[in-house]
Amino acid sequence: MRDQWYVQNGNRVAGPFSRRQLAALAQQGKLKPHNLIRNGQQGEWQPVSGVSGLLPAGRPGPSPNEKSGTPEKPSAEPSPTLSPIMLVGLIGGAVFLSTAATAVVCVMLLTRPSGDENPGQPPPVVEDSAPEPESESFLPQPERERNDVTAAPAEPAAGPAQAPAPARVAAAPAEPASPNVTAEKTRPAEKQKPLAKPPAKVVTEVQPLLPPIPEEKVAISDAEIRKFERGVKLERRAVHACARYEVFAQSFAFTPEQQTEIDSTLDEWKKRSEADLYRLGSDWVPREEVVAAEQSAEQLIQRAVALIEVGNFDGCIEQLEDANRENPNGIKAPFLLGLIWSLPFAGLNGPDNAEKYFRVVLLRHPNHPAALNSMALAQIKQGDHNAAFRNLEEAASLADVCPEVVQNLGRFIRLAESGRIKTTSATLRRYSDLYSELIATKRGPEFNDRLGWLHMLPVFPTAEREESAETSAAHVGKGGEKLVPMFSGSGFVVAPGYVMTNRHVAVDENLGVADTIGIPDPANPKNELHGTVVAVSDEVDLALIHFPKLTAKPLPLHPQKIDLASDVLILGFPRGDVLGTGMKATQGVITGLPDATRQGELGRYYIFDATSDQGNSGGPVFDRTGRVVGVLTFLYREGASIVSQGVVSQGIDAELSGGVTSESAHAFANQHIARFAEQAAPDAAKFDDWAQLTRSVSPSVFRLTVYYRAGLPQLQVAADLGQVKRSAMEDYTCPRCNGGSRLPCPQRGCQRGEVSVKYFDSKVIGVGTNRTVMRVPRYRKERCPRCEGKASLDCPDCVIGIDTTLLR
Repeated sequence: MRDQWYVQNGNRVAGPFSRRQLAALAQQGKLKPHNLIRNGQQGEWQPVSGVSGLLPAGRPGPSPNEKSGTPEKPSAEPSPTLSPIMLVGLIGGAVFLSTAATAVVCVMLLTRPSGDENPGQPPPVVEDSAPEPESESFLPQPERERNDVTAAPAEPAAGPAQAPAPARVAAAPAEPASPNVTAEKTRPAEKQKPLAKPPAKVVTEVQPLLPPIPEEKVAISDAEIRKFERGVKLERRAVHACARYEVFAQSFAFTPEQQTEIDSTLDEWKKRSEADLYRLGSDWVPREEVVAAEQSAEQLIQRAVALIEVGNFDGCIEQLEDANRENPNGIKAPFLLGLIWSLPFAGLNGPDNAEKYFRVVLLRHPNHPAALNSMALAQIKQGDHNAAFRNLEEAASLADVCPEVVQNLGRFIRLAESGRIKTTSATLRRYSDLYSELIATKRGPEFNDRLGWLHMLPVFPTAEREESAETSAAHVGKGGEKLVPMFSGSGFVVAPGYVMTNRHVAVDENLGVADTIGIPDPANPKNELHGTVVAVSDEVDLALIHFPKLTAKPLPLHPQKIDLASDVLILGFPRGDVLGTGMKATQGVITGLPDATRQGELGRYYIFDATSDQGNSGGPVFDRTGRVVGVLTFLYREGASIVSQGVVSQGIDAELSGGVTSESAHAFANQHIARFAEQAAPDAAKFDDWAQLTRSVSPSVFRLTVYYRAGLPQLQVAADLGQVKRSAMEDYTCPRCNGGSRLPCPQRGCQRGEVSVKYFDSKVIGVGTNRTVMRVPRYRKERCPRCEGKASLDCPDCVIGIDTTLLR
């Protein structure tokens, strides 16, 4: 029988493992005597204690405590198991700087820390949180809830005419954290508010937001058609892609040749739609194949965990590469591979391999800020400083809070100024200018010279999130935050406990529906109330969020369209990074009513001349009676082009805003909120001026922070549990040798540890009086005295590839 062992954990089976791997796991305490194992797929299940040679000497079978479930008293001898404290404290002292340090970091990347590694500090108490189930880290975790479909893009390329920049903004710095949240003081990180237990997510799938078919059709170029079709092919579900293509096929005046191709392509999409196919890489397959690929990839990742715990780096990388091939939709495996190849042990070839895998992430998930930031670090190590700058700049543009980018820019500047990185003065100036800009706009704290390069904690699409919403809710506040603030927007109370905002605030094109959304608690603004997305419109850009504990007064929606040139007031929270997180107000008039001749979805919306900016999305637009006449949705910038159906049209020469009408908002709320229509609309109020109106309605207008579960929550948990405060996402590779710990021999002429030594021979030429003795130069190879024949020297700036300046 082949040496392939399987381990049972509840209703899940892990494997195959070799006998050596099982013995190593048992030695570490990961495999208990009572665990059931079998040899081969058809073997009989038997306890570990029944197989000789697996358990360490002195443990022939389960102890009474193990049988009863009572935890054993800790032994006086230290356990060989790698704990999160050891993981985070990897380079806390030079005494532990050996090959084992590399294993520790990799285990930290992949394994889930236990909850009892910091006995001196009790975990914060979280109300109504369920206890974490006990499980061995190398075994598969209980099956997490799966959404039937990953949420479709909030603003598809085939969508309506839209402003170049939606008025949502990446999350700005939050209020100071409360005392019950542990903040890591030695790493630059945004201040986070304490998170209450978030409710279970209700909306998991959304339909594409389709624009109306325009009354006036315009011509379109072949290049624009190809661009649209590339966007459609990125849809996850054929039903959604087909719906977008059907609207597109009726929205333009095609040439006869174009129409023939459009009809043929539409027929293909209809066939895929009727079969309800899903995308797997570039193929369209039944849903079951996608689920199987996702599950298989996750099992391979878990198998990589087991291999890295026994020090098998090659096996770990092989398993992750298999997971990467198994699920061509996923980005978790290539991101992990990129991180592993970024570690000091990776050596000279590490940065090249790291960049390769981060490029895979960006190919599957364009504009992923964490991948852009990490790829920039790999490029810096390879000396491609201009490409690294472009990626750092793009990563910063995607997230207003980017302490990692600020740290990496500052570290590059410091290393270049000290001569440890060689670059041009022009390149250094570009890094310095961007660093100064980010510091001035409070995008992150200033550079800390005691920290290395910083990777961002990644957020993955819905299908690859680490835990279900319920499991994540149970762990909020237990040793580390697993919800990452990604974006911010505005919203207002439309009914008791319900906040209305834009769809594109609550649903991200790549990440899907938000896992939870936070607003400041009116009773204590330093804390947050957390709500869940309960409804998303597939007709207009609207969404509803339910906050069970919110008691703020609802604002009345105007039941009818209002007249052109009516005065309006926009309230919201734009550009928290520059303008601060307080409420902002702008005045204007309605410059355009809904118009069917307007291209795309924008034909359904009001247009205002009141200014707005990113972060205003979802905010209310008031008339002088205090009624909400619109929901701010988009903005036009002067000189920008209008995009409709993925096609760029003529630019405009004004700065305008636009929003969903109160009629559409009223219909949407009435559809999803019980007895909404029965609520009597209040009489029109009388306000002396806009300031009085603002004071009246502002308690019901909120800044929204949009959270997604971290793709690798165990990294931040491990960092927070560690006694040595060293970030789990810190890259402390030596910048001089890039982790190789050796440098080429600087001796002139040294090749492969040998140098050419010149000497002279005497040679007699001629005879008699013409006889002459000449010195003829000769060369011989000798061992280089500088490197003693090794062709390289120990790097003076590191120990086994780890920058020693970070150990002081």
